[in-house]
Amino acid sequence: MKDYKFFIPIIIIGMFFLTGAISAQVEAGVVISPHIIDEKAKARDVLEFTITLVNNTDKKVSIYPVVNDISETDGQQAFIDPHLLDKTESLARWIEFQRSLIELMPSEEKQVPLKINIDLNAKPGKRYAVITLPQGNNRPLAEASMEMVNYPQIMINIAVEEEIIEKAQIIYFRTDKNIYFYLPVSFSFTVANSGNRGIIPAGGIYVYNRRGQEVDRLDINATRETVAAGAEKNFSVVWADGSGFGKFKARLEAEYGDKSRRDLIDTIYFWILPVKLLIVYGGGLMLALIIITAVVFRRTYYGQHPRSNSARLEGSGVVDLRSKKN
Repeated sequence: MKDYKFFIPIIIIGMFFLTGAISAQVEAGVVISPHIIDEKAKARDVLEFTITLVNNTDKKVSIYPVVNDISETDGQQAFIDPHLLDKTESLARWIEFQRSLIELMPSEEKQVPLKINIDLNAKPGKRYAVITLPQGNNRPLAEASMEMVNYPQIMINIAVEEEIIEKAQIIYFRTDKNIYFYLPVSFSFTVANSGNRGIIPAGGIYVYNRRGQEVDRLDINATRETVAAGAEKNFSVVWADGSGFGKFKARLEAEYGDKSRRDLIDTIYFWILPVKLLIVYGGGLMLALIIITAVVFRRTYYGQHPRSNSARLEGSGVVDLRSKKN
């Protein structure tokens, strides 16, 4: 047993030098370019590259690519099933690269496409990943040898920039009734935010009378409420201090956005017919109709009964000269 223990250090030292020799041979045997990809991108972007692999040996090489995330804090590779990774944060899940067997014949050069699809909901920040090209007769052997051999690698650094999207629209703008017999008038409108940042609509509702004159302005969001990204919010405004009658126009003029100001505009119409005025106008109209009816009836009746008219005159002591003459 003592004799065997004597050879253990020698075997370990021999394996160390053998591993170093294999690593040097592997690195010199397969050459890749580029080694580093360092880019900036935004959500939804697609980055495309071409990776060149060259086999400088006189033997066939079998490569089984492995793609892993690298921790930003400790620089360690994360050996996790890609499907279990968060798609909004994992660079490994965004990478499209041939992960099946890549064979290179002696002195062969091969072009392998590399595509990076930045996720639609990618969170801003830096992402790191590495593509390692281990060699072996099969994938388990190739991956097992990665701890002992420094295989060629492609280091990928992607800085996901924050993209602010400010986009909103008015779903509807209306009053709760078309005709009002008394105030107040209730306005309501809904804003839909299809951007990725909350917005605060600001502006007013301008009220115009039937002559086109502005009679009032109403603040639409005095409390500065926020419409969350991807959400809808309803706003209500009450016009209680107005006056007048007839057809009115209400014009909603609002704006939103911090990056660039954008408009929200819509117009509606409504009627105000106050009860008191209706009574006054209705009474006057009724009286006018009675008078007109009486006059028309009088003229029509006596036009059709002239004798009755003569008798009325005689009874009153008035002589009808036309009858005397005949």
